[in-house]
Amino acid sequence: MSTQRKKRLHEVAGSLRSVPISKAALRRALDTFQRTGELPDDLPLARAVVTRIQTGRDPITDIRQVDWAALFRDAENKAEQPSDPMQDALYEEAIWGPEEVRWAAREVFRTLARAGLDPSQATWEGWTPPAYGSAGFELLEFPRRIVRPPYKRQAARLFRRIDRLRKRLPHRNRAWFAAFFRAIDDFQYYGERPEDDLMLDSILALGELSMLGRHAAGEDVTEFLAAFDAAARASGPTRGEAIARLTQLTVADTNEGP
Repeated sequence: MSTQRKKRLHEVAGSLRSVPISKAALRRALDTFQRTGELPDDLPLARAVVTRIQTGRDPITDIRQVDWAALFRDAENKAEQPSDPMQDALYEEAIWGPEEVRWAAREVFRTLARAGLDPSQATWEGWTPPAYGSAGFELLEFPRRIVRPPYKRQAARLFRRIDRLRKRLPHRNRAWFAAFFRAIDDFQYYGERPEDDLMLDSILALGELSMLGRHAAGEDVTEFLAAFDAAARASGPTRGEAIARLTQLTVADTNEGP
């Protein structure tokens, strides 16, 4: 693609991003959210809905139209209002979160609406966002909700491991997580184990959690869950053998044809 064409596409994209959101579109989106819990897929419009709920004002689309006096008054009034960290976390996840996290937060809003409540007026007194993980998944009781017999004890052991792992993860280290996601693919497709023990433990925990989900969906994953449990319980050379067996199963499952 030519430099001129790239420049033109960037100009068009910038123009589209700068198109003001009409008050009618915002009203429709806000009404839909209050009735159904559905936030728009269009992120600027979704942000506008949340801004309207949190501040009571339409979002600013033109800096020349800012009423600075009113803006400062709103800030002072908002500072005096009690905050709701859980609701704020849900809004943030529903707009900025990765796909799974975004889905969970939005599903909380949809669940409230299905119960006949207005999601924009929800309060979560006594709740605080989890130190690790997402507010949406916490409120949906995931992953506890996916546990089915006969794996309740195994799941309890796994959840304790996950809690310990979360405290060890370098949460602000993007390079580590980028390497971690590559390591997941390498493990699943090629059976390559990462040298980083924390990465390996995390991959095994995520894999076991995934199998619990597949079991809850009705799939027969007995052999897999037994292999994951054996790898989690073993130590020393026995653990290496258990992980090797689990690796074989995982690679075969991942590369299995349709």
